[in-house]
Amino acid sequence: MPTVSVVMYVKNAAGTIEEAIKSVISQDYPGSEFIVIDGVSTDGTWDIICRYSSHFAQMISEPDAGAFEAANKGIARATGEIVVLLMADDWFAPDAFRDIAAAFAADPSCDLVSSGVKVVEQKQEGKFATVIELDGAANALTLDNVLAVPYAGARFYRRRLLERVGGMSSEYPAGHDRELLLRCLAGGVTTRLIERPLYIYRRHAGSRTLVFNPHAYRRIYDENVRLAAQYENNAGFDEALRRTVADWGFEQYARWALLELRQGAPIAAVRIGFAGQLYRPAALAALWRRWRAILMRRRILAQREARRRQEALVGTV
Repeated sequence: MPTVSVVMYVKNAAGTIEEAIKSVISQDYPGSEFIVIDGVSTDGTWDIICRYSSHFAQMISEPDAGAFEAANKGIARATGEIVVLLMADDWFAPDAFRDIAAAFAADPSCDLVSSGVKVVEQKQEGKFATVIELDGAANALTLDNVLAVPYAGARFYRRRLLERVGGMSSEYPAGHDRELLLRCLAGGVTTRLIERPLYIYRRHAGSRTLVFNPHAYRRIYDENVRLAAQYENNAGFDEALRRTVADWGFEQYARWALLELRQGAPIAAVRIGFAGQLYRPAALAALWRRWRAILMRRRILAQREARRRQEALVGTV
């Protein structure tokens, strides 16, 4: 079975990191190494890390330019055949590493494994409510899924893939995970699926993408329109996929303009609308296609969730 390198990168997550650490050290899988990259936390995070020092192969605490640089530091130090990335406010399901390693071992040509994913929200101390749960098929590595929500923590890499395509890009500090997955898709990647949710995202007030924050979303939309411009003519995508990326770019301009209207900035909204050329018939057609695609994806996910709940209900009878 292949060695699994777990790279956790963190800054100021004292309230959540212990659960993340425990989810790794409790895995019943002997072939793993645990690396933590801390961006010089000031809230006691490093003290918690040090309490578990015997479980880490490497512990680094030094300034960095952001999550993308911290992740790259960890990836560069990883020695395992499989690289697994972990944010300090999330955690792994039991026996996740065995499932991940088995999926890679079953197919030597596989570059990347995706699993199901669960998004939870804390309601009271120690109690979480499920916001959404996706099985592996619903979270497959497709362009539509990456553009919608990348759920990058539920993607597990063979190290040779990262050596081929490179690590996280400094050009997209907020969306470095989405950009990496787009690069993998454009470069060609062999994938496998694990149906059950192996990665659990915690939605909380500090989440950059799972909780709405106007300032954060302005940065995200700015990066997304640049991403669309970068990949809408990528030779690694066929014509239909390139059009999907271009349509997504128009959607990001529209969402950004609507955000400015909601924030009481109509002049900024008009400026962004003109920058995205949303007045053109081609843009309106693109937005119509994106709206239909979003509705279709929501309908499919709702059907999958209904089936999952029904199966869970039958299993309890």
